[in-house]
Amino acid sequence: MRIFEALNNTLKEAMLARDQKTLDVVRAIKARLAEYQVTNGLDRSKIPDDIHMIKVLRAYKKSLERGISQLKKGGEAARPLINSYKEEIEFCELYLPDAAAQKEAIVKVIDDAMKSPDLRNVPVLIKHIMTSNPHFDGKIVKDIVSEKLRR
Repeated sequence: MRIFEALNNTLKEAMLARDQKTLDVVRAIKARLAEYQVTNGLDRSKIPDDIHMIKVLRAYKKSLERGISQLKKGGEAARPLINSYKEEIEFCELYLPDAAAQKEAIVKVIDDAMKSPDLRNVPVLIKHIMTSNPHFDGKIVKDIVSEKLRR
């Protein structure tokens, strides 16, 4: 099942169960998706690909993580909001690819790409990998490439 369809099913289940937290998170993700579609000129009448959904979910997750780092400066008063953000991050992770499996796939792609002498430069290699695999997490790719080319 595609991520968008799974989110819609979760939305329906949350409505029936009157689960306001889940409703809020799914609606926030769908709002981010709409922004992404408009910004990138995508047809909003079509069901978005998983690649686009992964980009939206990752961006939303990263914004929550940045929010947490800012809220930590607020001390104990910010604790409830930090906990709420953490729950939303956990929800996003349910729909994102498994980090360990993705890391294995990234390492394999990097190893294959590094066989080419033209791709021994960090930025060039990262661009090559991200262009051919847009569903990969750019930060993970950058970290692995930097580590491998340091050796």
